[in-house]
Amino acid sequence: MEPRNHYVAQQGLSLIEFLVTLSILGLLLGAGIPAFGELVAAQEVRSAHSRLFSHLSLARTTAITEGRQTVLCPSSDGQQCSGSTQWQSGWLTFVDSNRNRLRDPDERGLGYGRLPENISVVSSRARRAIRFLPSGASPGSNLTFTICQVHGGQPRAIILSSVGRARSSRTRPDGSPLICA
Repeated sequence: MEPRNHYVAQQGLSLIEFLVTLSILGLLLGAGIPAFGELVAAQEVRSAHSRLFSHLSLARTTAITEGRQTVLCPSSDGQQCSGSTQWQSGWLTFVDSNRNRLRDPDERGLGYGRLPENISVVSSRARRAIRFLPSGASPGSNLTFTICQVHGGQPRAIILSSVGRARSSRTRPDGSPLICA
């Protein structure tokens, strides 16, 4: 009678198997981390775009429903218009009862928007305030806000017409690519 061979189940990995596994894991992580960073950047741009778009819509809707002029202006403190053209520091939305485009103590604030530091907002015109009349119109020239993530990501735009309609876009009004500057 011959002795039987009993095979013992393997309890671990050999050094070669371990190194191959580490190599594959390294390749997967190397390819996945940049893609994840792009995903985060794109989400930050979408979030900032949505925030600014909703404040423009709120200002216009309030002007129409209340029959009073509303203003959206750059603001770094959420209390007063800064007088600058830098929208990425934040903005203030308020009912402008006396139509002076400045927030007075008795005028009702509708909201304050602020963006993360890694988001920039570039406007096509150097407007210090956006007015919405009771008709919903926004007097002045058309305006394009380009929202960018400073580390990359696909920029998005909000185009505001003089009739007060805001729309989203992934290109400039003429169809050319958005430029973050």
